[in-house]
Amino acid sequence: MRIEVLILLSLVLAFIITWLFIPAWSIKGPNYYLRLMPWGFVVTFFGVTYIVPPPTVYLVPFFALDSALVPLIWRRSVYSLYLSALLITLALTMFADTVLFQERYMQVKGYLIEPTPNGYLYVALPHSPAFGIPGYILAMSAAVAILNMVTRARWIKYRAWSLAQTLAEYGPLMTVEQALKRLNIPYVKAQGTIIVGNLVIREADGKLALSLIDAANKPLGEVAPVEVGLLMPPNEAIAYVIHEAVKRVFEEKVTVIEYAEED
Repeated sequence: MRIEVLILLSLVLAFIITWLFIPAWSIKGPNYYLRLMPWGFVVTFFGVTYIVPPPTVYLVPFFALDSALVPLIWRRSVYSLYLSALLITLALTMFADTVLFQERYMQVKGYLIEPTPNGYLYVALPHSPAFGIPGYILAMSAAVAILNMVTRARWIKYRAWSLAQTLAEYGPLMTVEQALKRLNIPYVKAQGTIIVGNLVIREADGKLALSLIDAANKPLGEVAPVEVGLLMPPNEAIAYVIHEAVKRVFEEKVTVIEYAEED
């Protein structure tokens, strides 16, 4: 799972959660307070509160959440990022339409319109509109979704990973684990060992001990070697492990390419 997609998910969840408590847009004046919440406009006038629910407000969190979930579910095509950007743009559009609803139907020539049980009132009060934290988070979510679309969710630059440097810093066993993670090769870590298929990797005296296990009879969380392999220098052992792991993946035809172009 790419970090760029998780960042979008975090922003969208932060937008929805904060919007439950903080208005995304509001207008304040003396004895007048209008705030935009997920369930509509909440208008308080001289202590009396009304709710005006424009239909577009319910589509904002719906499109925003879909925008974050699509890249998580549909990971093998770049078109999921296009759809994500489209959905977050629709969420932003629905948000703007909701604000314009207030400008069009709840404010006329500087007068605020106050709903009443049998009509409405024109109120001339000094007032000031303001965006809330959820509104800014939604705008940031849209920017991240569009950036993911343009860069295929690869805009965060990592330090170039070096096998030799990782071996010197973290040791041979951690180097094997990091290499398997970067190659997206499944493995099991148990009791200080790493298991790839029926290959068991242990660290012993600064070297890697390789052995084979009976994968069919191996108890969960236990390592039961059938035949003991060689005690090899780390660089040779790591190369052998990567070679065997990659070969096993191709034999099983396991391919997961995140956000690749369609053939």
